[in-house]
Amino acid sequence: MIGLISLAYAVKELGKRAPSFDGMLVAVVLGALFLTLFIRRQRRAAQPMLDLALFTAPGFRNAVISAVVSAAALIGMELVFSQRLQLVLGMSPLEAALFILPLPLGSFVAGPLAGYYLPRLGNRRMLCWTLLLSSAAMLSYLLLYNAAVYLQVASLALLGLTIGAALTVSSSTIMLSVPADKAGMAASIEEVSFELGGAVGVTLAGSLSSAIYAYSAGLMIPAWLTLNPATFESLDDALVVAETLSPEGRAMLSAFARAAFDAGFVAVLAASAVLLLIASLLVKLSSQAQPREVADHPW
Repeated sequence: MIGLISLAYAVKELGKRAPSFDGMLVAVVLGALFLTLFIRRQRRAAQPMLDLALFTAPGFRNAVISAVVSAAALIGMELVFSQRLQLVLGMSPLEAALFILPLPLGSFVAGPLAGYYLPRLGNRRMLCWTLLLSSAAMLSYLLLYNAAVYLQVASLALLGLTIGAALTVSSSTIMLSVPADKAGMAASIEEVSFELGGAVGVTLAGSLSSAIYAYSAGLMIPAWLTLNPATFESLDDALVVAETLSPEGRAMLSAFARAAFDAGFVAVLAASAVLLLIASLLVKLSSQAQPREVADHPW
């Protein structure tokens, strides 16, 4: 826990406009040290909390990668998406929730569909294709986020469908890739994978969005408009500062700040699409290196 928190702190610090590199270095060293100690202890323990031997099975390892990456991409995207709907587009929390609704509805439909096709197509193929299609769906919303509402809704539903399928297949593959006496351990790892993916998604998306916002705001907002450093910290702070200006200055600063936030939003969507694509390629390459019976049923 200390190791993960330390690394998360380092990533969040990197996203600041003026990060403390000394603090980042200490956090990275501390995180690496505690994670190394944890792994060494688990390898030596007679009854480890985390059985690292399970990760030698390609099917299990690929499914965990898929679970972490899919959860990270989904949660990270939802974080900045909900902020954009309310801070950039001016929606109320209820309106934003309704606009996001196609995502969970798509995931709801994905469960039965993935369960139907999984035994017909196999774990490896389903993992690879659901990740690849999730990347394409994320890219589609990147291209359509300012399009007509019906196009955005369709793109969000497609994203929910594909990532929901990836999460379903990951969960099933994790449980099917271990012997019966390791089912409890596998279920714990499955749950942790989703939670870890969500935490990683919030950390990376938040840091990337903040960093791009600060950089873009520094380029867009003229010095004569405001010198308040809070303007470059976040869109929330910039909108508060804007309320202290004249009507013309308020409108100008709000427009610049919202444009800077959109730059960060685009960066998060692009990074999520690339991350899903890389995960798909890793699963593909890892599976090709193993015979079918080892990859799908190593035990």
